[in-house]
Amino acid sequence: MIDNEFIMRSLRKDLLDPLYIPIIGFGGAGSRIIDAVERMLSDVKKGPEGHEFTNVITVEINTKQDYLDDLQAASKVLISDKILGLHQDTNGFVEVGEKLMRNNFETIFGVKGVVNFRNADAVILIGSAAGGMGMGGIKETLNYLTQNYKNIPVYPIVVLPFRMEDRPLWREEVSKLMQIKANFTIINNEQFVNDKKARFIDVLDNINMNVARKVMEIVQRVKTRRQEVFAEFINSIYESKFAENLNQFELEYIRVS
Repeated sequence: MIDNEFIMRSLRKDLLDPLYIPIIGFGGAGSRIIDAVERMLSDVKKGPEGHEFTNVITVEINTKQDYLDDLQAASKVLISDKILGLHQDTNGFVEVGEKLMRNNFETIFGVKGVVNFRNADAVILIGSAAGGMGMGGIKETLNYLTQNYKNIPVYPIVVLPFRMEDRPLWREEVSKLMQIKANFTIINNEQFVNDKKARFIDVLDNINMNVARKVMEIVQRVKTRRQEVFAEFINSIYESKFAENLNQFELEYIRVS
């Protein structure tokens, strides 16, 4: 018979192994944010608790090689297809982004793919509602996760367009996306445009760093929750053992009396 100590040792290994959280950025905005997340993660992994974050991984998925060359991520996936426009992008068409994801799904998320969702503690998805790759990537991946990995918490982060890049139908698309059960975070770009004289690149850097901090907060929450689950299990084991010993004591008392 397997005793409680064996179960506890096994569960301690499972629960206290390093967190496994794939953080996936789709399209231009997603890739830029992933770059900021990767730099933050790199600092955390060098710290005293760095070993706990070794399996928190960043992934960039983009249609442009120059984005992948210029930005940091643990894994980079180039999606190339003849349906792309002159500038190797989706021209803002979500349908194109969805098709690209479907055509490359096995390469990215298959058995031998870049990301394996099995045993993930959580998944974080990042993309912009202004781009076809951002919205298409989040939508297809979120649908896949909710259908195939219902017990894994998913945290989609959707960055809304600037006024100047307003794209028809994005509001309707975001509304439909949020009907899927997940832990959504919506980022309004306009809240970061306080100084009208600020350089656009500085505004983008500010957004990327702010969203990256939100990502790290999510990672920390998942880590804390996993520790709580383990503590709850340990307590339940001891409570169960105490109740078992108490029952045994009562039986002995009855026999003696």
